[in-house]
Amino acid sequence: MRAERENIMKKALKIILGAALAVYVLALVYILFLRGRGNVYDQAQPLSEYAKYAVNLIPFETINGFWRALRENRINTDIALFNIFGNIALFVPFGFLIPCLEKKLRALWKCAAVSFVVVLAVETLQFIFKVGSFDVDDIILNLIGVIIGYAVYKIAAAIYKKTSKSLKKKQNVKQNRRYVNRRVKHSL
Repeated sequence: MRAERENIMKKALKIILGAALAVYVLALVYILFLRGRGNVYDQAQPLSEYAKYAVNLIPFETINGFWRALRENRINTDIALFNIFGNIALFVPFGFLIPCLEKKLRALWKCAAVSFVVVLAVETLQFIFKVGSFDVDDIILNLIGVIIGYAVYKIAAAIYKKTSKSLKKKQNVKQNRRYVNRRVKHSL
């Protein structure tokens, strides 16, 4: 009966996490592709012209540009911090949910590899559809978010495992006491 209850709880948790992933993906699609973002690039340009302004392949160029602009008071603090920390925060749930839902992706390198492919696809699609830029710094920041999410997953998994073992021990002790009490009653 206890094992049956545990299976039901695991299935329920998997359904809840799957629903959370679906809602997260829908929110991500909306945020990254559908909502008006005030793109500073001329979207009517041919893709080859658009690429001159909307592609950054130099690591940390955009991040350093934001920090430099902040130091020189050339940019609103909210814009810079939202861009940097927003790119990190956007993919924290991905780093948490993917290993929760797929056992094959519970190793950090596997989770990071799948995440890299997803983030690369997102950046590429944003560029192709001209709803954002292709920025290697976004990829770096998104992957930092994935790693943070993965770390939260590892901590949560360790707590779950420890709690689960503790509960099982308590249940076993109760069952052993019942068994001993029954045996003592029958022997009297």
